[in-house]
Amino acid sequence: MADIFEFSCRAENGTNRFGGMLIGAFLSVFAVGCNGSFEKGWSAYQRKEYDAAAEIWSQSAESGDPRAQFYLGLMYEEGLGVEQDTQKAAYWYGLSAEQGFSPAQNNLGLCYWNGQGVERNPDRAAELFATAAQKGYPWALQNYGLLSLRGEGTVQDPVRAFGLVRRAALDGNPQAQYTLGMMYREGLGTKQDVRKAAKWMKQAANQGYAPAQNMLGLLYEDGQGVIQSYPRAVYWYEQAHKRNLPAAANNLARMYLKGRGVKPDSQKVLDLLRPLAEAGIPQAQAGLGILYLEQESPDYAQALSWLQPAAEQGVSAACHALGLMYANGQGVPQDYPQAEKWYRTAAEKGFAPSQNNLALMYYQGLGVERDYRQAAEWFRKAAQQNAAPAQYALGWLYYRGWGVEQDFNEAAEWFRRAAENGFPRAQAALGKMYLKGQAVPNNSSEAQKWLQEAERSASAQKEPDTRAGAWAYAKTESR
Repeated sequence: MADIFEFSCRAENGTNRFGGMLIGAFLSVFAVGCNGSFEKGWSAYQRKEYDAAAEIWSQSAESGDPRAQFYLGLMYEEGLGVEQDTQKAAYWYGLSAEQGFSPAQNNLGLCYWNGQGVERNPDRAAELFATAAQKGYPWALQNYGLLSLRGEGTVQDPVRAFGLVRRAALDGNPQAQYTLGMMYREGLGTKQDVRKAAKWMKQAANQGYAPAQNMLGLLYEDGQGVIQSYPRAVYWYEQAHKRNLPAAANNLARMYLKGRGVKPDSQKVLDLLRPLAEAGIPQAQAGLGILYLEQESPDYAQALSWLQPAAEQGVSAACHALGLMYANGQGVPQDYPQAEKWYRTAAEKGFAPSQNNLALMYYQGLGVERDYRQAAEWFRKAAQQNAAPAQYALGWLYYRGWGVEQDFNEAAEWFRRAAENGFPRAQAALGKMYLKGQAVPNNSSEAQKWLQEAERSASAQKEPDTRAGAWAYAKTESR
């Protein structure tokens, strides 16, 4: 959940926390009754005279003005006009919060949540968020909603979380709109509804919120809650990429790699991924390594240099590709135990291609002792994720009775699933079962249909290669 949802502060996407829409909203709410000193401080800030603004607000804050105390806290947090000091930021937030100023209560809650300027205290953070949320402050509604969803600092209550986040979303908070969209998408605290998920993502995306723009791209790419459109997916990935969201660059690179909504462009993929990879982002390192591995003239040294650090950080795609290199002796000495190690690392995280390849190692006795039961177990895990090669392999084990009790009905079922997914060998196997009448009616026309389909599939395209990194170049939802 930490990769999907984030807490609300004053601004997002790397903008200054005083800037743009947020401070405008503060002024529209809090300008009534503002004294001249506070306004002078704000005028100085707008002229970027931060030293003057800090001096003016310091005087007002010392006099007990909760708004000046809040903004002085922000100045200390950002290091504008004063030396950055998170303890002083928390101090001024605290004085303002004691006077019931909701933005200060929210920001002080963030200080306690992050342990920034104060000792970390999730319970105190939740208490402060709840106090500000009771007054309808949208950022606090979002934050208290997240704690309620996670059950951190307060009792876990997804339904309450949904209600709080929805109130903030209706108030126009883009982070809350994004969170609400995710809750609809995942069915958290409410009935799953991908159309409503897309609706709220659009609202947040149109406000320039990069994580929502990236997620909207994913929805358009998959056709979830919207009509599938690769060009629209590319558009939203580009918008999020312009706001420096690493996940969006990764997803945009994938579109250029596969030629979805754009012409395939390997140089563009490199241009998108290399800066992120060099900055140490493991998903980008994995993508870059896979690109070097799968290009027409593979560069195994470059592939290894990027895949190794990504795999060591647990990126399943990189673990899988590294396993492939060791299994095939590509850029490294062939080493089946090493291949097994990396396949298993990804397989245990639920990565279907690695589950399939680990099963193959047990089936063939490569790097491990041959074990049909273990092969069947791992083929099943991948097959249940709709991996056609694993579906075919599992069907074959049932057909022969290897590692499982022989069962032609199960064999036919798994052959059929793989056949419907376009796997030629499964289409041929299913056709032969119709010829023999094994677990299916003896039907020559149905047999001919599947045998001809297998021939067409095999000639039209290569069989899906479960060892290839293309499987591994996964979509990125996180930031």
